[in-house]
Amino acid sequence: MHVLALIVALASSAWAGKPLFPPPELDVTEVALGAGFGFAWLDRGAWDAAWTDQGFATHGPLDITPLSVNGELYANRHVPGFDYIQYQNVGGQPGREDVLTVLRYSLTELSYGYAVVKQRDFWLLPRVGAGLVDVEINAQPEGPVRFLEAADEARQSLTVSKQAMVLDLGLGFGGFIPFGKRDALGIQSGLRLTVRAGGLIQLFDTAGWNTHGQEVRGAPDLRVDAPYVRLILSPSLVHRAPHVTTRKRRRTDAPTPTEAELTGPAAEAW
Repeated sequence: MHVLALIVALASSAWAGKPLFPPPELDVTEVALGAGFGFAWLDRGAWDAAWTDQGFATHGPLDITPLSVNGELYANRHVPGFDYIQYQNVGGQPGREDVLTVLRYSLTELSYGYAVVKQRDFWLLPRVGAGLVDVEINAQPEGPVRFLEAADEARQSLTVSKQAMVLDLGLGFGGFIPFGKRDALGIQSGLRLTVRAGGLIQLFDTAGWNTHGQEVRGAPDLRVDAPYVRLILSPSLVHRAPHVTTRKRRRTDAPTPTEAELTGPAAEAW
């Protein structure tokens, strides 16, 4: 009901030609929804050591971002946003019995940035975010297996997962490529290109290692601390408030002209 009431209010406001929530003297308002691709480097440390001791493969040195969805609101210098990012490890090699391990983790995050440099088509903003990371490690045979071997799932595969709260500290910079000209309302479409670089810092675990809902004890520690870099492409709509100019007012303390002065050339100047 609350959502329906908000939609009705927005529609009524748009019909009346007045904004429901007028921005407090903002000269630029932009809504950007995009997708990205990037890399991260997660320090697996103790986990890889314990994993290889059992004959399994080490993970690759790099985590890629095959999927990244984000949205941002540029309100003058203030830039709140949200992100959903998936990472998957690449470069691992099979270990014993051709078992390949795959590490995946996903981040759901809310963030806030402040533009320290704000030009017409270029922004530079430090940003801070907080989010929840889901980590999953899966060990499974590589290539075809025999039926009886596939049935022995406990020996052939293992999936463990955990959750952690992280802090995201980074820097974003990029520009806006306009498409066409602004319309009568001052709205312009375009493409925003953003490069982000920073690091994830694990604050605490919200759920320990488990497999299919069962607690896993004695697992090595794996902290979600990782530097990253990501390129984001965001179709966006920008509203730039027109610059308001005021006409110069006549001095009120000027002497009132006499009747004689209001005749002839003086009257035209007045």
